[in-house]
Amino acid sequence: MAQVSEFTLEETLLQALQDARAKESARLEAMFNVQDLRTLRLMNLHDMIEPELAQNALAKALFNLNLEPGEIPRLWLGLTSSIVMDPDPKTYRLVNMNEAARETLFETTDMVAMKSFALRHMAFQIIDQRRKASKPVTLRQNSILSLALMWLTGVVCGIAGLIICDFIIRR
Repeated sequence: MAQVSEFTLEETLLQALQDARAKESARLEAMFNVQDLRTLRLMNLHDMIEPELAQNALAKALFNLNLEPGEIPRLWLGLTSSIVMDPDPKTYRLVNMNEAARETLFETTDMVAMKSFALRHMAFQIIDQRRKASKPVTLRQNSILSLALMWLTGVVCGIAGLIICDFIIRR
């Protein structure tokens, strides 16, 4: 009888080990599926945004939608803005990166809402780009004028200094 119980214990341990391996395999598969799920959702969002950009030549020039695969896939809208699926695979997060930090601009689980906000964000960037392009370059003209005025002031002060030195030396 003791032999039967040992055999049952060994069989149970072997079965438990197989179950543990199967569960670990399922966990790893689920992790990879989550990454694939994030990538697929970002691809769908890319396919929703791209036709909107194709209608505007300036938008096509400014924004290059680029899906970057990785541990956390990222859909780049431009040089500093991107959409990630974070903190979970169902949440879209629009992130703007600048010198100081990453700033979360919008977060939602609704793909249509994210598309709408991303297009609005890009529209504001287009307006900002146009404003920068149409701004008159008065700073350069003022700096050239200021430089000429400083040079003239230096020449006048130099001549005045030489005259004063000549006057002091002749005394």
